Amino acid sequence: MAGDQSAYTRAFDEWKEARSVISRFDGYLDGLRRYGFVFIATLLAANSIQIYFNFNNFTKLFLSLITIVFIVSLYLLDTYYRRIIEAASIRARILETVVLLDIELNDIISDKFEEGKLQGYIKKIYNGFIVIAMIIGAVVIIADHGTPSSTLVNSSTQSTTQVNSSALSTTFGSSSTLTTTSVIQDASSISLVTYILLLLLAGASGVYIINYLSDKLALKYPRGRKEDWIIDNFSCKQGDKVRITVTNLDKTEIKFNVNEVVCEIMDKKGLFHQMKAEVNIAIPSNGNYSWLWDTTSFEGICKICPREGKNPLRRSVCVREKTEPQKNITDKH
Repeated sequence: MAGDQSAYTRAFDEWKEARSVISRFDGYLDGLRRYGFVFIATLLAANSIQIYFNFNNFTKLFLSLITIVFIVSLYLLDTYYRRIIEAASIRARILETVVLLDIELNDIISDKFEEGKLQGYIKKIYNGFIVIAMIIGAVVIIADHGTPSSTLVNSSTQSTTQVNSSALSTTFGSSSTLTTTSVIQDASSISLVTYILLLLLAGASGVYIINYLSDKLALKYPRGRKEDWIIDNFSCKQGDKVRITVTNLDKTEIKFNVNEVVCEIMDKKGLFHQMKAEVNIAIPSNGNYSWLWDTTSFEGICKICPREGKNPLRRSVCVREKTEPQKNITDKH
């Protein structure tokens, strides 16, 4: 009874720390999105008003690229905070379902969060920002196309008209002006296409990086399966029962057939002892199942290896040798 109470106390302290981490990083994430989205809106607004200024295309493209880079960087930091919150939330949820049976706070919050599928919408918001930045950048560059060339053509025409007064000179000047205009327009068109292609390439790269990061920065599980193993006691005496619990974190159920190896116990000599399922077991999504490990034949530091992977859990179990109670022996004379 005292051991169960001690395990409950440790689990409750860990649960409180997990909730503290969730609360702290949720505040960080809220501030990041609040000020980050405002800054993105400011960059988009600054990009859109460039149409009223006589900036060259490189300057306009550069501001669009800066906006896209900032959006991707913001998403990277956003994902980092969300992964920490997710990991702490999973741990708190496991503690609630395995040890703290009278607490359901994190379990309920996780259910509501998953039902809303908010994480998918977050990625779409960032991708939407990139698309908007691309559209604004393209409109600003295209809208200003042709203005410098027209000014140069008109200036060349006026100069030719003033200098050449004869009909032949005027005809020659007009032909020269048309040739110059054609060359300038061709160069301007090539420049326009180049800037638009660079803008599209930058936007496509930003969307690709966001989608790539959303997959690669997902939580990793050390044994390749979405499951969590927990031990209720890390120090016991020989003969005590140690509860080993697996929680299914996947969307599909986990199955253990009869006589299938559930886990292996590695003793202090490095030998492995198998624990097998006595019946067919099916663990649903977010469900758990527990086994009792009899430590009678073990002594010293033991490690728990889930399934047959020979990949032990980080925490070991110290099985202390059971000492026989001393008997008072009186000499009889």
